[in-house]
Amino acid sequence: LVASVSSISGVNKGTPVAQTLMEWNNGSTEFSWLLENLGNGLATVINALSSGDYEQDILASIGSMTFEEAEVFNAQHPGGIPTTQCGEGDYVYNGVNYYSWAGEKPSTNPLDVTDLITVGSSLFFPKGERNDGLVGACASRLGMVIRDDFYMNHLDEMNQLFGLHSLLDTDPVEVFRTHANRLKQA
Repeated sequence: LVASVSSISGVNKGTPVAQTLMEWNNGSTEFSWLLENLGNGLATVINALSSGDYEQDILASIGSMTFEEAEVFNAQHPGGIPTTQCGEGDYVYNGVNYYSWAGEKPSTNPLDVTDLITVGSSLFFPKGERNDGLVGACASRLGMVIRDDFYMNHLDEMNQLFGLHSLLDTDPVEVFRTHANRLKQA
């Protein structure tokens, strides 16, 4: 029943942000309390704004994005996963087409206050590693890589905060439209 999977800056191979937060959380009740309350609070607001009705569990969510958990998931669901660090995976696996794209700029618009989040979380990445503030460009790759160098941060890729994004690159809405046409053609 699935024709294609499109990963938009997906944590397909884990992220050092989740890895570090889970390490800090291990054994620290104060940090755990802070992370759960702030994270679940933010997730609840996003859930309400998107008309969702889903239970929130930020620790489970972050835990699923560690390198180890991503590896376990990928072993169970290998479709589109690259076999090399920054390569492309199978474009088609078991009849399902795989696509991905991502950004690589943690800060994109001085008027967007959420850039503070992505700039802060980008500090978890090794110096020089391309990332969108939450996910590494190479770790986001799945199947056919449309691009992994958009001038977008993780929140821009979903057109969050009233569509504020960089004026120096493609509008995220246009990327979605182009991809919808690509899927229609396929």
